[in-house]
Amino acid sequence: MTRRRKPTIEERAQLVRAAIEYIDHYRGQSSEMSAYDLAYRGLGKIAWLHPQSRDGIAAMAATGTNPYDALTASELQDLEDERTLQSMQSRWAAKRPHGPGASR
Repeated sequence: MTRRRKPTIEERAQLVRAAIEYIDHYRGQSSEMSAYDLAYRGLGKIAWLHPQSRDGIAAMAATGTNPYDALTASELQDLEDERTLQSMQSRWAAKRPHGPGASR
């Protein structure tokens, strides 16, 4: 089984672009489905994609615009650095002892 993970910022940008293209391609064939549902369905084919990321990317793609396209390479890198730092902080906090008697 493939381990699910959250995409990097660059991967998110690429996935939003691909989901917008997927929506455009299938919109006429599945007119009863919303843009979000089409994107969500298409992103479901990516085995490693974390469910929360799939939801967020589908929501961005449903707007028809990619918010990452307006950012420079430097800004994308800053976002990636921030995402990495938040991930490290979350992992650190999860490993700390909690509850009564935990050392502080």
